[in-house]
Formats: sequence, structure tokens, C-alpha cells
Amino acid sequence: MNNEEKILGLLYKQQEYFKHMREDLENMREDLENMREDMENMREDMKHMQEDIKYIKIQQAEHGAMLNSLEHRVEENTAQLSIISEDIAYIKGDIEQLKTTQKRQERILERLSIRSIEHEYRLNELEKVAK
Repeated sequence: MNNEEKILGLLYKQQEYFKHMREDLENMREDLENMREDMENMREDMKHMQEDIKYIKIQQAEHGAMLNSLEHRVEENTAQLSIISEDIAYIKGDIEQLKTTQKRQERILERLSIRSIEHEYRLNELEKVAK
């Protein structure tokens, strides 16, 4: 093999090497472009997530305010229930007192009815004697 053939062989090998390098470089460019697209998609996804997080924070603040309002209402209702319970206890006492008074009045009324009947009987007897 002469020098020209050797040089041609080396040039051919170099040409093949550069061809593979170009292919590798083109593949790397495609990979880089795909990575850029992926990053752009991730950026869009992150923007959507940030918007979602912002909305969640707003909702969380609203829910916190609602929870505070509900806690306040529970406190008010508890106070009102306490007052109502006291009123019911007072009314129960009044009812018991009324029942006791009513029983006493019923006994008095019963005695008065008996006396009235006795007086009517005596009056009738006196009228009979007086005639």
C-alpha cells in the first residue's frame, strides 16, 4: 500500500468519523430541543400549579374566616343554651310550686264543698223544723 492509499484510507476514516460525529451532534441537538420543550411544558405546568396554589390559599383563608365565624356562633349558642337551661330550671320550680299550691287549693275547695253541703243539709233540716 502506498502513501496515497494510506492517506485516502485515513481521510475516509476521518470522513466516517466526522459523519458519525455529525449524527451524534444532530441527535444531541434533537435531545436538547426535546429537553427545551419538556422544560417549557414544565414551566407551563408550574404556572398552573402556582395558580392552583394561589386559589387554594384564597379558599383556605375563606375557610379560616368561616371557621372563626362558626366558632363565634357556637360560643353564642352555648351561652344562649345556658340561659335557656337556667330559665327552664326556674320554670320547673314555678310549676312545682303551682302544683303544690293547686293541690292545697283543691283540698281547701273540697273542704269548703263538704261544709257547703253540710250547711245546706242543716238549713234544710232547720226549714223542716221551722215549718
